[in-house]
Amino acid sequence: AGLCISTEIDYVFELALGVIDVTRSKEKGYQTLVKEGFCAELDELRQIYEELPEFLQEVSSMELEHFSHLQKEKLPPCIVYIQQIGYLMCIFGEKLDETALNKLPEFDFAFSDMDGDTQRSFYHTPKTRELDNLLGDIYHKILDMERA
Repeated sequence: AGLCISTEIDYVFELALGVIDVTRSKEKGYQTLVKEGFCAELDELRQIYEELPEFLQEVSSMELEHFSHLQKEKLPPCIVYIQQIGYLMCIFGEKLDETALNKLPEFDFAFSDMDGDTQRSFYHTPKTRELDNLLGDIYHKILDMERA
């Protein structure tokens, strides 16, 4: 009986090793564990997530062509992804005043915070809403697929 249990445990262990990649979270810097190649849809979501910073930088550059008057600080505004919140336009420095917001009626203030000495204000914009609808909370989609 002991040999049978040992064989079954070895089998389950081999199955788990076929799915779980214990080094992945260290290499990629985020907490996903399913091996690459196990699920094509999961691999595609991961690739999108890993390329997200470059993609958002491109989208930010295109958006700034329309909103060049927002570049009042050393750091230009940019679109960021925040897990469980979504995509937001980040404007460095003081929150936009009423005059600026009147020129940008489609900007909705979300929240502000401090990053070291830098104040940041975050806004929902038409482009960030489009990204929310198109990509959604991609990191949690990945986690949900892995845990299913």
